[in-house]
Amino acid sequence: MTKKEFKRRESAVLAAFKECNPQKAFEYIEKIIKYNSENTVCRFRPPLEREIDLLEKKKIFMVRPRVYEDKGDCEILYNIRDLYRHFMINIKSEKYRDVRNLIDEELDEKVRIGLEKNPRFQELKECVRNRALVACFSENYDEYMWREYANNGEGICLVYDLLDIILNIPHDMKLYPVRYVDNRRACKDIWIGVEEFGEESDSFIGGELKYLLSCFTKEKEPYDREAEWRLLYVEDRMDHENDGKEFCFPIIPSLIILGENITNNAHFEARVRKFAMDNSIELVYASDLR
Repeated sequence: MTKKEFKRRESAVLAAFKECNPQKAFEYIEKIIKYNSENTVCRFRPPLEREIDLLEKKKIFMVRPRVYEDKGDCEILYNIRDLYRHFMINIKSEKYRDVRNLIDEELDEKVRIGLEKNPRFQELKECVRNRALVACFSENYDEYMWREYANNGEGICLVYDLLDIILNIPHDMKLYPVRYVDNRRACKDIWIGVEEFGEESDSFIGGELKYLLSCFTKEKEPYDREAEWRLLYVEDRMDHENDGKEFCFPIIPSLIILGENITNNAHFEARVRKFAMDNSIELVYASDLR
């Protein structure tokens, strides 16, 4: 992607979840669509029967971040320095009155390291992280995507009209481009700090917005090559036994591309062809698009 493409993605996400201005965010999305010559996104899928089951039911399977290789995906980050200092100075001032003069950068680092090694703190972070359920789409159509997400061309690529998804997804879901950053953990606008832990409703809303912003923020390397658009649903509950859930997804792909090696799975290919015929969807081989 070009610098301008990175910037348009970032502007859309920041307008939505930092400025809390959905209209401004949509204007940036319109700009992205304008510069996306085909106005489409791809969803590469493996040759599994459940993929056709989902299409037939008009559903989509969304997964929790814990299934990803990227352990930083949707990771919740806390401004530990400000939080522990606020706790010692303002919340428990009497208890820590005699040791407040010990607060310095060395103690900041000791507290940070201690929390990073604390199993209960890590468990809490994972519980919050896995409130998210995610489905991924991509602006990119290339061999890398076939290899990584469609079993080396044995699967399919579902091509969707981007605006069709935006306008027709359930109201409790969000679809935005992922913004890519050079160092996610140093990205302070996704840190949860003192202001998100107040008792006022604004504090709760601010915390939720930062969580959403964090879910749309990923490391640039090596993930920017996927040019991801992310469908996101966030649960209120914190106990997540399953790795994912099915959700209503009434959008039909405008095109299905058959992988070059789909003939290795004859029954799967037959089901794909039937689904395409039943829904008047254009069907092409990947080899024909070279």
